[in-house]
Amino acid sequence: MVADLLSERDPVCPVIVHSTNTDAAWGMFNELTSGKWKVELVHHLNQPAWIEELWLPAATKLMLAETQANDS
Repeated sequence: MVADLLSERDPVCPVIVHSTNTDAAWGMFNELTSGKWKVELVHHLNQPAWIEELWLPAATKLMLAETQANDS
């Protein structure tokens, strides 16, 4: 429901979809990207250090890209 609502609005920041529910995560990813949002998808299936190993690199990548875009 949140992805549906956001997809109807202008993008204002990057989004990370993180879930163990692969089907729902892809649905959210597709809905947001169709609304022109910049989206990274992080699947964390039984990974104890998923924040450090998956989410943090995705967040860093998105924020660096956002910073570079704003500096241009």
